[in-house]
Amino acid sequence: MNYYDFLKWTLRRIRNRYKDLKQWYRLEKTLDPSVTFEKDVLVKKRQNLFLGKDIHISRGVILDCGGSRWCDYRGKITIGDHVYISYNAILLGAGEIEIEKGAKIGNQSLITSYTPDGKILGKNRKLVEQSITPHEFKKVTIGERAFIGAGCTILMGVTIGHDAVISPGTVIRHNVEPFSFVFPNTRLNSRSYQPKH
Repeated sequence: MNYYDFLKWTLRRIRNRYKDLKQWYRLEKTLDPSVTFEKDVLVKKRQNLFLGKDIHISRGVILDCGGSRWCDYRGKITIGDHVYISYNAILLGAGEIEIEKGAKIGNQSLITSYTPDGKILGKNRKLVEQSITPHEFKKVTIGERAFIGAGCTILMGVTIGHDAVISPGTVIRHNVEPFSFVFPNTRLNSRSYQPKH
């Protein structure tokens, strides 16, 4: 890398950092006083983020609200009242994510509302080489007072019922009934236990 290329790279980094800080300043000015964002929270497409009251979002969280060309400008993340999102959680909301009031998201969890479209890519392998590949999008809903343990992965199209508890490290591929306890399993699917009322 010569001096000219290094200078261009440095200026680009400074410009991008300035844009991030400007967006962050605008975000803080529009937030409800009861909403807390810790350091290093990354919000992409702020206009597609809808927040309730008394929300705490810890450091290192990424909220990708979609709204870009690759996803046809769709996407939205809605976070209800009294929600806590722990550090380094990643929410990919190009297909829409809704977190209802009182839910807790554990640290380093991943919630994704999209995936590359395997049916289309399987028929035409050349699409894999393109910069924008076709994706599938399906809404993810986390019910009221649901608890998502640390390191969980919640895949697109899943609805987690209210008051459900997802054990740390679980991969959720299917809907979870209300009041369920879901434990990780060595097999591909998770199992759930529903207490008798």
